[in-house]
Amino acid sequence: MITCPSCGHENFDDALKCRQCGEMLPSTEHVKCPLCGALNSPDRIYCRHCFADLRGDEESLEAEALISPYIPPAASPDEFRGHTQRPRQEPKTREQPIDLETPIQKLVTGDQAQQERDQVTEEKKEQEPPYPPTEEPQPFQAQPETIETYSPTPPPTAKEASTEPAQAGKPDAEPHHEPRMPPPQEEKELLLPTIAETPLEGVQSPIPMETVVALPHRASPPTERPLSAEERSDAELFRQIAEEPAPLHVPATQVLPERPMILSPGGRLILYLLVLLAALSPLLTGGQTAAWVQPRSMVNTLALDLSAVPEGMPVLISFDYSPAYAGELTPLARSILQHLAAQEVPIVALSTRPEGVGLAENLLMETASAAVRYDYGEDYILLGYLPGEEAGLRTLAHGFQEAFKTDYLLGQQLDLLPASQGLANIQDVAYILVLADDDRVVRRWIEQVGSRAQVPLHAIVTTRVEPMLIPYQQAGQLRTLIGAIYGAAQYGTASGLGNNSASSSDAFAALAILLFLVAIFTNAVYAVRGEKGPSSTSQSSRESRL
Repeated sequence: MITCPSCGHENFDDALKCRQCGEMLPSTEHVKCPLCGALNSPDRIYCRHCFADLRGDEESLEAEALISPYIPPAASPDEFRGHTQRPRQEPKTREQPIDLETPIQKLVTGDQAQQERDQVTEEKKEQEPPYPPTEEPQPFQAQPETIETYSPTPPPTAKEASTEPAQAGKPDAEPHHEPRMPPPQEEKELLLPTIAETPLEGVQSPIPMETVVALPHRASPPTERPLSAEERSDAELFRQIAEEPAPLHVPATQVLPERPMILSPGGRLILYLLVLLAALSPLLTGGQTAAWVQPRSMVNTLALDLSAVPEGMPVLISFDYSPAYAGELTPLARSILQHLAAQEVPIVALSTRPEGVGLAENLLMETASAAVRYDYGEDYILLGYLPGEEAGLRTLAHGFQEAFKTDYLLGQQLDLLPASQGLANIQDVAYILVLADDDRVVRRWIEQVGSRAQVPLHAIVTTRVEPMLIPYQQAGQLRTLIGAIYGAAQYGTASGLGNNSASSSDAFAALAILLFLVAIFTNAVYAVRGEKGPSSTSQSSRESRL
């Protein structure tokens, strides 16, 4: 056990600090400060108490001491705050030296010693100031809050000094202190601010008061405005609603009888077959309605741009749509690829969506098989999937080599393929075509690529997305904006590809004719039965409940 030198508490042998007072326990490993004597751990360089350098000696550290010497925690409160405890001093009494030569009889009587003690007492009385003269108490008078200035008490005169209490001569009697009264009122100095008689006193040339404000007046009562006819009608309606009694019964729910189906199961089967026949009508008609199709201005602009691509410059196409919208976007994408293959324009394809890579591969293979001579690596190339969304497109804008190291099908470096030789950055392509089913994808291309490269950007989207991108086309950030649902039928006429790309117009025409005939037949059946439509029936049921 180790005994704490500060509080005396016993601690374990492996303890570093006292469990009771927190003081460092003495140990052979501890370093004692040469200046204040505090114990420190061996890894410390400066004292934890006085911050003295433990590597110096006591003489060199006395001038650098920052605080008082170290005091253990078990010391008294005064000592713990850094103050040394002053020794308690007893009142000094004048002791008479013993004269060994004086006769014993004189010491016993003590006449000379008594005289000397009386003389000392008289000297003390002369040195002590007399008590202030006793004054009669005066009634207290309330005074305003002022700053009082007291003059020092004048020294007592000789007459007042001679007047002492009767018990002053007695050393054992305690002095009687009289209550100190406040000084006379004449010695107080009032420091209250002076108040002007009028608010405008001291103001030079004030603005005169207005006559309307200065004269007394009385507020006139508001005039009643006559009510209009509309306000009277609203008030009467409110009165009727407020006075209407509450219904005593809960309104019952009227269950309408089940209406018979207009078409039997056989009739529905016939309708489904007619819709299927309308979809397959281009196989029978061969694009007879293509002559009626009039391409829009944006479709004509896209067809003219792809027809005038400079020789040797590729066109970048991004397949950014999912298979769910392939039925709407694939026909127009197929027409564009066939047009580029007929012009022998190199194609560089990629996708920012994983499922778009498979769609691009199938369309490119189909286009290459239909063309006379269109080989992979020489006439077209598939770069693959570009991850990262905004970050990936930003990397592509800086250079193709930074975004793609190899192609998707062969896995070779882009420098080794003839279709990608000389393709350093995005400025080396003639146009950028984005096929997307989401407006956010098109906005990423505009923000990350279109803003960094002076390359025309064409957007081919679904009809659902087209209205949200019209502001970008009007601002000039998109050269063309085409909805795929009508663009497939119009692009064949604008590009001159013939019935192969415009055959979808026959399907739209057949479906429109079928819907027109079904609408006429349905209304004729309702008229013969004398029934109302579903909307009229629901309206009448609501009126009956009201």
